Amino acid sequence: RPSHAPTSDGTAISVVCLDPTSNTYSPDGDLHQASQCLYTSNDFIAAFESMSSSEWALFLLQLFSACWFTVILAGAFSFIICVARTRHQRGRAQPEHWPHIAVLIPCYMPNEQRIILETLAKVCGTTEYAGTMDVKVVYNTPTPLDIEERLNELTSLHGRSVRCACAADSTSKAQNLMYALAHMVPKEAEIIVIFDADHHPRADTVATLVGTLIHPDSSELSATQGSVLIERGGPWPLRRIADGMEWSQWYFWAPGFSVLAGSAYFGGGNAAWRKEALTSLGFDHTMLTEDIDLTIRALLRGHTIDFVPWAQVGEMCPANYRGFYKQRLRWAMGWEQVTYRRFGTLFNSTAITEWRKWRTALLLTLRYWSIIIALCVLGW
Repeated sequence: RPSHAPTSDGTAISVVCLDPTSNTYSPDGDLHQASQCLYTSNDFIAAFESMSSSEWALFLLQLFSACWFTVILAGAFSFIICVARTRHQRGRAQPEHWPHIAVLIPCYMPNEQRIILETLAKVCGTTEYAGTMDVKVVYNTPTPLDIEERLNELTSLHGRSVRCACAADSTSKAQNLMYALAHMVPKEAEIIVIFDADHHPRADTVATLVGTLIHPDSSELSATQGSVLIERGGPWPLRRIADGMEWSQWYFWAPGFSVLAGSAYFGGGNAAWRKEALTSLGFDHTMLTEDIDLTIRALLRGHTIDFVPWAQVGEMCPANYRGFYKQRLRWAMGWEQVTYRRFGTLFNSTAITEWRKWRTALLLTLRYWSIIIALCVLGW
């Protein structure tokens, strides 16, 4: 409200509407000014006229949140109605020639030594892929382990070629993968599929990821990303909650975001990459979330990733609530690190259009809008 300049004793005189019949009546004012009075017989308009500045601020934030939420829903339903059917048909199409692929499974020892053989049996034994599929396990360990001898003896499993190797001096998943790209991927391989050590793919997962990527209508794609669902381990309540979160993320929200941002993102596993694209980009082991960092660097060079949520894998739930919290905290910190390091270089890219830069910037800042929506819902 307008007010006169403070008097010599430090007080101020408020000039407001003192007419009780006005929608903007303010009984706490000092002087009446007719121009401050607003009148209407419409209850809806009267509600707006009687709002204070703080109420207006909250209203505008809530209006923005509602609009943003509507945009996300529109993107999600657009993917479901318009995009998913076409993508699904691409993944089901049978090409004349299935390319030679390399399946990389990075593994951290000793934490994952009890599950890696089960994962190998699942990948090699149940995967239905008509082409040549070489499976490569690359691991790092701070101390020698008994299981290493057994892994090194493996050359084939269920008719699939298998090779296991230790990445010397590696301390991260990113370094394991860089070792595999440099020393383990055969020259004949055209596509690289990445699974985590606890991933159990469905029988058609690999064929769906690869089939979508090599389809003639997918020439613009550099990678395809499947969905990761929580199916094993951990406390039952946590497993059910985490699985619900992952299902809604991979099947609804993430595809909707991809429509808005112009590309999906790489989730670290259950993904297929064209070998040339992945080897040229590489992994940055200094990043907490090397997968998100790879996504942004790929988009800056003009690559595109697509979601294929019906290509599923099941993974393990964290062992307890503390582990779940630490996992999600690392992911959140990783997104912040990528935003901090890559946002400035985003608009310097010469490989993508200005419109694509803004859409990629949207991908990096979507979580902030989600936080605003949550706060506004609480403030309602």
